[in-house]
Amino acid sequence: MIRKLPIAPLSYIRYADAYTMQNEPISSVDLIRRAALAIAAKLMESVAATSPLYFFCGKGNNGADGLYSALLLSPFYPVRIFVEAQPEKASEEYLYFLNLLQSNNITIEFYSDFLSLDYIDPKVCFVDALLGTGLKGLPREPFASLIHFMNNLPNKIYSIDIASGLNPDCYSPDTLAVEAHKTYSFQFPKMAFMWPEYEQFVGDFEILDIGLHPDILNPIDVSSYLIDAVNPIPLHKFDHKGKRGKTLLIAGSDLLPGAALLSIGGALRSGVGYVEAIVPQSIKNAALQSYPSVILRSMHKLDDERYDSVMCGPGLGTDFEAKSRLLLALNMKSKCLILDADALNLIHADPGLMHLLPANTVITPHIGEFDRLTHKHENHSARLETLKNFAIQHKIFVLLKGAHSCLACPDGNLFFNNSGNAGLARAGSGDVLSGLMAGLCAGDLAFQDAIIQAVFMHGRMAENALKYISMQEMNASDLIR
Repeated sequence: MIRKLPIAPLSYIRYADAYTMQNEPISSVDLIRRAALAIAAKLMESVAATSPLYFFCGKGNNGADGLYSALLLSPFYPVRIFVEAQPEKASEEYLYFLNLLQSNNITIEFYSDFLSLDYIDPKVCFVDALLGTGLKGLPREPFASLIHFMNNLPNKIYSIDIASGLNPDCYSPDTLAVEAHKTYSFQFPKMAFMWPEYEQFVGDFEILDIGLHPDILNPIDVSSYLIDAVNPIPLHKFDHKGKRGKTLLIAGSDLLPGAALLSIGGALRSGVGYVEAIVPQSIKNAALQSYPSVILRSMHKLDDERYDSVMCGPGLGTDFEAKSRLLLALNMKSKCLILDADALNLIHADPGLMHLLPANTVITPHIGEFDRLTHKHENHSARLETLKNFAIQHKIFVLLKGAHSCLACPDGNLFFNNSGNAGLARAGSGDVLSGLMAGLCAGDLAFQDAIIQAVFMHGRMAENALKYISMQEMNASDLIR
């Protein structure tokens, strides 16, 4: 089973809150209590009991979340709460929880008190509940000065729902926002979390279930999703290699032999029944020594062989022989085709090859390769729009690799991956992914599901590698050790 979380726009998130309050039913105050309980639990997991917590609360419902979270945590942490001195148009919920804290003899301080502090212990953790998703435009005073001041300190910042100042739906190069160490987002991930340019504002993020009404958790008009969990493919007692599929890998060159070996290793980790490969003569011995179970083939002796999947590209080169191998892949009889690396460079050099791509093709470019295939982009939000349109136009799947690799589907849906770590930012990790994907696509899964499974499993390989090696030391071989 694949667990996908809708990446809902702000308009839908507000509708979901209202729907829950009306149909559960539950008051807005009690919904805030529910959200604050989730926040308090996560902060207790993340912050040492010896670290003081400074809460910065705005005058809206995000501020109300912060106020009640502070009250819940006050018996366990040294807590200070900072609010606006004379807020205009404060929400009723904010005022309710402000009065609740005061009735519990919790001291309330003002932003000016914080800004005038001579010293702030670096152990203090800040909790950002200033603006939430309610901001239009850039933060105004007193929030702008407060955000600048917080960002210039070494203290960790935890943002409630979204970093204050950040627009969840629309990218802006002029953003002024809290630079969060971690963001706890309610129920839905935000599209802003997927943009590399906003990494400094989002930090790590975690999605908290606050019990919104189940009827609205799978909106039919949302086309972007975050893949948050993937169950292992079940294996059956009476399976045999013939039932597990057969894949063909076309990879490697005299200059780039390692790409073929990494691809073979990835495919063998997929659980596929047969892994066959076409590699240059110069690396056949190395391939067999590393992977005795791989079956090496010649491109001139395939006859009418049928494969469940074919993968072409890693380390292939871009000369005439490489193009011949790509054309072979394009004409193979298989259920699906995976193209990566030099296969994409060959298509860039000869765009007419795009018209030869069969149904059930996935190409797997990184950002540089995708921009070469299309055009340069000023930001990742614009690139994702091009990605979506490219997949629709060419009726293929496109996996844009990155921190949150994004699969664009011919129907316009986008699926963002949420596994892995920065250890994958190494030459060769994409070769492992291509082989792994080829193996999984040869099985019984639907093509789209197999791609999603491969990307998520690839990320899990990087996470598991941390058990015996640091992220700094990790290389592609560690994924298939």
